[in-house]
Amino acid sequence: MNKTIAFFLVSVVKKIVVIFIGYCLIEKIRKIFLRKAANVFECNQPFSAIIHANSPDS
Repeated sequence: MNKTIAFFLVSVVKKIVVIFIGYCLIEKIRKIFLRKAANVFECNQPFSAIIHANSPDS
């Protein structure tokens, strides 16, 4: 009986640890991605303005 409880607790703790680590990694990746996306957007604004100015459509 005690072995079963111990095994159950270990599996629950492992799941919690995995979820916690996964959540932290996802948050880090999301922050890095958002920062890079913001930088790319800021860097591309002047280029897109130049392209629009030079395009024959305008």
